[in-house]
This record gives sequence, C-alpha cells and structure tokens, in this order.
Amino acid sequence: MEQKEFYNKNGYLILSGFLSKDELNDINAHLSDYIKNVKKGVALEADGKTIRGLHGLHLYDDFFKRLTNHPAILDLAKQLLHKELYVHQFKVNLKEAIIGASWPWHQDYIFLERVGSYSKSTFNKYVYSLR
Repeated sequence: MEQKEFYNKNGYLILSGFLSKDELNDINAHLSDYIKNVKKGVALEADGKTIRGLHGLHLYDDFFKRLTNHPAILDLAKQLLHKELYVHQFKVNLKEAIIGASWPWHQDYIFLERVGSYSKSTFNKYVYSLR
C-alpha cells in the first residue's frame, strides 16, 4: 500500500530509517548539549532538579529550529495534508529510570480543539531514539 493511501486509511505512518544515523546522532548530541546547558522550556520532576521535559526547543536553539524545518519531514507532511504547515509545539519527553514519573495516557486533541488549534489535518511527528 502506498504511503499516502495508508496514511489516509489509518491516520499514521511508521517510517523506519526516515532520518539517517548521522541525523539521529546529531539530534542526540544537540539534545545532550541542551540538557547540560539548559536554556529555557524546562519542565522538572517533583524533586525540582530532574528534567522531565523540554518544550519549545525550536524557539531557543537554532539546531532544533532547523530540525523543525527539515525538508524531508515538511515535504512528507505537505504531501499527506496538501496544506501549508505551522509548528504548534516542539517537545522532548525525557523519562529517567526509577526517578522519573510516568506520562499517563491522555489526548491533547481535546485541549487543542478547545483553543482552536485542532483540525482533522493536525500532523504529529515523533522521533524515538533508544540508547
């Protein structure tokens, strides 16, 4: 089944190898550097020192701004949605073993609909990196 057809039928795509190993290494290196030299957008765990999440990285760091505008990702999204896009949020969820609290299941779309940011053409991209 073609990507667009699969996406239209199922509402998602899983693209293994979409970003190169070098790109993933760059993401991990820049993320590690950002964590060491925290700028803005940090959410902490209950202990007040363990980083739980990073929000809006594209607003504070040029590397993540460029990643947000990655041509392959934007081209794919535009191909699937046939629309111009904007970034609603850029978020990195971090989960520290043992220390970090869980991220309970939830739906952001209910909130997005209430604030007028949701449409049936909302596009999420996730990059999973297991170390």
